[in-house]
Amino acid sequence: MVRSCILSQKRDYGLHRLGITMHVLADTFAHQGFAGINHKINEVRDIKKIDSDKETDNTLLDKVTEYFGDLFNTVANTVVSNALPLGHGGALTCPDMPFLKWEYTNGLDTKIERDNTDIFMDAVVRIHEAMVCYRKQDPDYVLVGKDKISQKNLDQI
Repeated sequence: MVRSCILSQKRDYGLHRLGITMHVLADTFAHQGFAGINHKINEVRDIKKIDSDKETDNTLLDKVTEYFGDLFNTVANTVVSNALPLGHGGALTCPDMPFLKWEYTNGLDTKIERDNTDIFMDAVVRIHEAMVCYRKQDPDYVLVGKDKISQKNLDQI
């Protein structure tokens, strides 16, 4: 996908395709462990945040969950899992929050622990590599030295 994007960059839609490709690449990391087919691996139950800082949990979902307790998450996960059995629908927005550590049990009765920051940082490195190759107009370019994202920048991100 990235190779094809780089090779078509001079087309009228080249930059649009770059944006779409980078989005798909980011989602490939964020949505790992879920499938784009109807499968039990997409079922999510017993979803919990790990090491959550209650002082910063201010989203509507957090407020509703605090008021109704685990009942809300159970109902929300069940409704969304049944309505949208593909991908991470039952996990709500949890896979897309780069700061979140969370866990759940999938439909195969496997407990899954996720550290989105680790996943996000892997995606940052891969997306950076793809963007450098895009700028170099060479899908086979191997990043060296100054092309690589610095540890300082990774730490800042």
